[in-house]
Amino acid sequence: PWESIWWKDIKKICGGLSDNKWFDEGVTWKVGNGEKSRFWKDPWLDGQTLENRFPRLFLVLEQKESLISEVGSLKGNTWSWDLTWRR
Repeated sequence: PWESIWWKDIKKICGGLSDNKWFDEGVTWKVGNGEKSRFWKDPWLDGQTLENRFPRLFLVLEQKESLISEVGSLKGNTWSWDLTWRR
C-alpha cells in the first residue's frame, strides 16, 4: 500500500512498528459537524469502527455508508437519531 513520506518518517521515529495500534491509541478523532466522518466505517469511537464493534446491527442497517451528519441531528441540546433498519 502507498504511504506518505510523513507516515514513513513517523514509523522510523517509533521504531518501524508494523502494528499501527500505537498510533490509533494515541490519536483522538475530532468529528466536528459530522460531514467528513462516516458513522459506521471510520474509527471515531475509541479507535474502533462501529461496523466492527456492532456487526449484527451493521448487517440489518440500510445506511452503511452514511456520514455522522446523515444519521442524526442536534436539536437544542438533544441528539435525535435517524437510523433506518431492514426488517
